[in-house]
Amino acid sequence: MKVTLKELGQALSHLIFPVACVGCGSSSPASDQIFCVPCLMDLPITDLFQNANNDMEYRLAGRMKIKSAAALYYFAKGTKIQEAMHSLKYGRDRRVAEHFGKHFATQWLAADRLEIPDIIIPVPLHQKRRYQRGYNQSKVFALSISDTLDIPHLDALIKTTHTESQTHKSRQERVSRLQGTIKTKQSVNLKEKHILLVDDVLTTGATIEVCYQALMDYDDSIKVSVGTMAIAENL
Repeated sequence: MKVTLKELGQALSHLIFPVACVGCGSSSPASDQIFCVPCLMDLPITDLFQNANNDMEYRLAGRMKIKSAAALYYFAKGTKIQEAMHSLKYGRDRRVAEHFGKHFATQWLAADRLEIPDIIIPVPLHQKRRYQRGYNQSKVFALSISDTLDIPHLDALIKTTHTESQTHKSRQERVSRLQGTIKTKQSVNLKEKHILLVDDVLTTGATIEVCYQALMDYDDSIKVSVGTMAIAENL
């Protein structure tokens, strides 16, 4: 079996700096995983891929016309998913988005009700926030889905204005603050395309709503599905 330089480098890196589970930070991950076995058994997995008119689609309904929506996990404080997301967004551990992207793509393919999109587009991150984090976690997620499904990824949206954290704000406050800060690049061709719009965590859906509106303003023939790593519980 041929081993690439990248794979060899990763193997050597893991020997020198052992990889820890992103859920508990202590045990070693299970084979081909980012979680150890006990954490894997404790993950809040959703059934959103299999079920139409699910909670995620219901949460977005009325504000945008989407084809379908699904998330891998439920997000709540104190869960292994919160720990993984913290590692992704603030610990610069892009493995989380890469692993979740592969898993998301597999689940999407396995669900008979879900149509394969034409293009995958990540929710954009302002350059200031991207510099702070080292990358756009939604783009890493999108790239992983793209590689697994063999579907093009496109940075079609741009965040033109830096906004403060939206934590603890209502959906309407979030939409109001985000309105006009996200645009669709005029150089892209998205007419009549089925787009999978992806983000890390869906909370109120305000960011997705503003991205959706930017796409509709560009061309209302676009069809949009939504995918995230997690969806917040109990809103």
